[in-house]
Amino acid sequence: MKCYGAVLFLNNSMVEKAKVLGYKGDRGPFKVVCKAKSFAEANQKAKFYGLKFSKGYTSITGNKLEIEMCNKYDFIFLLEGLDGKTYLPINLLVDKEEQ
Repeated sequence: MKCYGAVLFLNNSMVEKAKVLGYKGDRGPFKVVCKAKSFAEANQKAKFYGLKFSKGYTSITGNKLEIEMCNKYDFIFLLEGLDGKTYLPINLLVDKEEQ
């Protein structure tokens, strides 16, 4: 398994939920990281959340904290936008009915 990461803008609903969790920014972008066997699988997981990993803008992370958090939660986002160390599971940004 690898951890694929990208910097993406989240939809308005997800940003509002991030604000409830402590995000202090306005709109983003956010670093998101997904554990997957391949780029295609990572993109399938991203599509579930209305996101898309684009070739050329997605990389395999070597960041130990991102890898550790992906091993724990499978798909994560960086709460502070691009600065910080607080990674949370991305499913916290989706309504229970959507999961």
